[in-house]
Amino acid sequence: MGRATAACSRISRSDSYERCRPEETLLYELIAQYWPTFRQRVERDGDLPKFVVDEFETYLRCELLEHGLVHLECRRCCHAMVVAWSCKRRGFCPSCLGRRMSDMAAHLVDEVLPEVPIRQWVCSLPWRLRYAMGYDKKLCADVLAAFVGALRSCLRRRAKREFGLSRVADEQFGGLTFIQRAGLISREALARSKIGRSEVLYAAVCLAEAEVEYMLVGGYAVMAHGYLRATQDLDV
Repeated sequence: MGRATAACSRISRSDSYERCRPEETLLYELIAQYWPTFRQRVERDGDLPKFVVDEFETYLRCELLEHGLVHLECRRCCHAMVVAWSCKRRGFCPSCLGRRMSDMAAHLVDEVLPEVPIRQWVCSLPWRLRYAMGYDKKLCADVLAAFVGALRSCLRRRAKREFGLSRVADEQFGGLTFIQRAGLISREALARSKIGRSEVLYAAVCLAEAEVEYMLVGGYAVMAHGYLRATQDLDV
């Protein structure tokens, strides 16, 4: 079968595919350089959770051609391209997180959410419970069900009071839930590493020597200004 040579794909488009090349980013370079040593150091005292290890390992293979790709070719103009496999993780991969958020937002707006007033609710849990939920899917589902149930009861009582309804048991309640785990992954890894003040100072010195502009926030920043903070979270 002959192939047409019409240049159907030669026109440059703003939405055309372009590999994100994570290996050229500072985030990838830092993780690739320090992750093996970090993991070896932490696992001296016990294994890291599987979901933490998977998050880092799959990110290091994300959109690298040597770890998997699909070859595409247009039957009309013979234009060919390769698309690398992505990690599709929810932790900290900028490309996959951005793509997932954009796709999900478009799907919800176009296909799911009705044109009605919508309110966002956030359930923030103690860190000990977050750790337990990260390991136990049933516990995570039970906590989520309890939160949604309490929210449903609250909204029904409010509707009954504000609209003068005699009965609200049959009123419909709709909602979407998303579980945020990015902070848990990084915090769990750092907690296992036993990072102390000397490591924080060393990181600050390295950033200063590299003339990197940065801002330190979180527990360490608060303690640096003389205020007591129970948590030792480190955000740069």
